[in-house]
Amino acid sequence: MSSPERNEHSLAIDGIGPFYVYLLVDPERDEIFYVGKGSALRFAAPLEQQIVGDDPSPEELGALRERIDAIRARGGEPVVEFARRQIEHEHEACLIAAVLIDVLARHGAPNLANLVRARGTGVLTFADLRKQLATPMLSTTRRALLIRLGPWVDQADEELPRPGHGYRPAMTDSALYDSTRAWWRISLKVARAYAYAVCVCEGVTRAVWEIDHDRWRRSTTGQRAGRVCFEGRRVEAGEQAYAEFIGQHGRRVPATRPDGRAVFGSGSPIAYWP
Repeated sequence: MSSPERNEHSLAIDGIGPFYVYLLVDPERDEIFYVGKGSALRFAAPLEQQIVGDDPSPEELGALRERIDAIRARGGEPVVEFARRQIEHEHEACLIAAVLIDVLARHGAPNLANLVRARGTGVLTFADLRKQLATPMLSTTRRALLIRLGPWVDQADEELPRPGHGYRPAMTDSALYDSTRAWWRISLKVARAYAYAVCVCEGVTRAVWEIDHDRWRRSTTGQRAGRVCFEGRRVEAGEQAYAEFIGQHGRRVPATRPDGRAVFGSGSPIAYWP
């Protein structure tokens, strides 16, 4: 005969699993700050184990730890809410989480710790969608670092300095530059083989800079120590590199290369083009 504890766990799996999507909420501000997916009894594990089980990027993990520590410093504890339960397949849980991340980041939760979108295509107006569908595909053979920005996050960075990072509509040129140029985990030996840095937001190129390879610098701050920041000259309309990377409305970045490999591999925000 199974123990009462075993029965309770079995009931929990029946009511929650096999997969689920959960939210972490700041109880004092009633603000969602993370969307994750889980399976079986992972929801009963300590919060830190749940998050690590999601395999977050180092950027996400750092932002999460900072937010959780701040809540606990105020004497609280993050609240776990189930957005969807009893999801049959993991890919469905990934899709639901991606949709929630996109919608929350665009409308109402700009400080999500999910810095890298989870397989979502982004929330778009019809005008933006029409523009994207009419946008030519990126096809130049010029070598460039493609740097993909997630949704905007208010997070002061005194080292650069900048008030936050990521992408939001109607950004100034200088704000887009500061979001794109720092802080990245890349090999400078490899990076120096690429003349340009191109900002990619929601699958479309937005701006291009010619990298000054003599002015790379490394961060010395906290968890991002060792990450790098580039300096560069903005390439203007009328220049050939601008026409090839940006053109009139930007260029759509293909999901895969001709050989079938992903352009942005393993969720990385950096791609080496072509």
